Amino acid sequence: MSKNTLKKELDLMDRGQLVDIILDLYSNRPEAKEYFEFFLNPDIEKLREKVITKAQKELMRTKRGSYSRMRISKIKALDKYFASFNPGPEEVLDMKFRLFNLCVLQSYAVYYTPAINKSVSLMIIDLIKFADKAGLFTSLMTRLRTYLSNPFQADSSLKRMIRDALTDAGIDLAVNLKNA
Repeated sequence: MSKNTLKKELDLMDRGQLVDIILDLYSNRPEAKEYFEFFLNPDIEKLREKVITKAQKELMRTKRGSYSRMRISKIKALDKYFASFNPGPEEVLDMKFRLFNLCVLQSYAVYYTPAINKSVSLMIIDLIKFADKAGLFTSLMTRLRTYLSNPFQADSSLKRMIRDALTDAGIDLAVNLKNA
């Protein structure tokens, strides 16, 4: 069913029927209950902590001690989950950046396969696209410039991939490859 079809059906209902549908949805669907609870009492910090905790758990997945089994699809799903609550573009951008940062920092603790390195480096393109669409491009570039100038931010192969991803996107930011 499309949004337009749903809208037409909802327009035909009176207030009482709409309230019944919403209450039924609230009681039968955990996702809807979670959304309505956030809608009525928006606690962004609690939501942020929930997403970060789940991301950290995903990042800790390893095999044979130091080989990462992280699923980048789960990290992207957490990003999408956070954005689905509509906390505002600044908050969504901050969460995207935090998830990216967690993935980068984990690269020091475990071995990332080339595929995971590539996926993490491509997260920066998603960050840039979102910031550009939300009108937050200059603040993101300032934040990235500071972030990537830190020599202890990521291992050298990941930093090279990030630099290459930025270059492919037509963005020239200094990426400090020393001490990585």
